[in-house]
Amino acid sequence: MGESLDIGAIRAVLKEHMHLKKLTGRQLSLKANLGASAVRDILRSVSAPRIDTLFALANVLDIAPETLLGRRVEVIGAIAGNGEILSLAKGDGAQLTVPRPPETTGELLAFVMAGDELTPAFRDGDIIYVSREHDEEPSHLLDQECLVQLAVTGVQLFKKLANGSRPGTYTLRAPGALDLENMQLAWVAPVAHVTRRRLNGTQK
Repeated sequence: MGESLDIGAIRAVLKEHMHLKKLTGRQLSLKANLGASAVRDILRSVSAPRIDTLFALANVLDIAPETLLGRRVEVIGAIAGNGEILSLAKGDGAQLTVPRPPETTGELLAFVMAGDELTPAFRDGDIIYVSREHDEEPSHLLDQECLVQLAVTGVQLFKKLANGSRPGTYTLRAPGALDLENMQLAWVAPVAHVTRRRLNGTQK
């Protein structure tokens, strides 16, 4: 997964939370132990602020640092209705990226839904973010769609989990596809956030 900073998003979040806290740029800068013009410079001219500066501002604004970082997440694949992960064609070397959802932490993987087989939970064009911050216990995620990696082959699939008939195994389900029974899983990544197609703001 690749992430980059989005200065436009940083400025928008900064303005929003300064308004909520009723702080001027100078006041926020000084409370964060920065130069008096630090916030003004980020809002007007600085296109790549230091990460430690953003962390200091987030601390004063009482928000998660990730909310202020304005990061974008690379979309690394498409999810077919049967749960297969499809490669994305990237013309001219361009990467499809999407905004990192507010208040999310840790490593995220992003995928675009291809098709309406999983409606109403997911629709064609939705952006599905899954969390790889912690290795989840599969038994805690039964009856949920998750990104899974098979232990034997390493193949990754987006499937709904069910208990297998053998200890330590799981059945993987998706509409229009045969169940994969008694599979051993290397890891499971639950859905962390869904951005609906009309709001996803994708950008090549």
